[in-house]
Amino acid sequence: MRSQTLYFFELFCLAALPVFGTYYYNTFLVYRPIVYLLGGLYVFWATQYGEATWADMGFSTRSTLKSFISLLPLSLILPLFAFLLLSLSDPLWANLLIGTDPIQLSLGYRLILYIFASVPIQELVYRGYLTWRLHQVKLNSFSMASISVLTFTLAHLPFRSLIMLIGTFVMGIAYLRNY
Repeated sequence: MRSQTLYFFELFCLAALPVFGTYYYNTFLVYRPIVYLLGGLYVFWATQYGEATWADMGFSTRSTLKSFISLLPLSLILPLFAFLLLSLSDPLWANLLIGTDPIQLSLGYRLILYIFASVPIQELVYRGYLTWRLHQVKLNSFSMASISVLTFTLAHLPFRSLIMLIGTFVMGIAYLRNY
């Protein structure tokens, strides 16, 4: 088993560094897909050649489909609710709620990319790998859940979007429950 120091270094590299880097240097937000893709590749490498297995990270032939089906309604309803809220809001409120994103795409495209590209990588990294690592450090369930959900929520802090922070917090709890 790896040491706690190495775990916290991984947590820093996979979560804290990208969050603080993009929060203080907004221009780095443009490169976030590359950063998170690298994080996803690292986690994939760790499952293929390291000590983690897909089952360790919550993926199994028995539970994955059941979890996917149970999370599908919330995963579709919450972004659609956010889309409707933002579409019907006064532009001043919508800008405040949606926050900053230097990738200039329409709201609909952003939601589609987020749901089908970003979310799977984030779940692999935050819910799967980091939660598994927290389990290895032998934290109690409450601490493990709190760190996992807060880290996931803080990863969205650089967007300065209230609606995204609330949504990722709620989704983090729901997805962790299925983990």
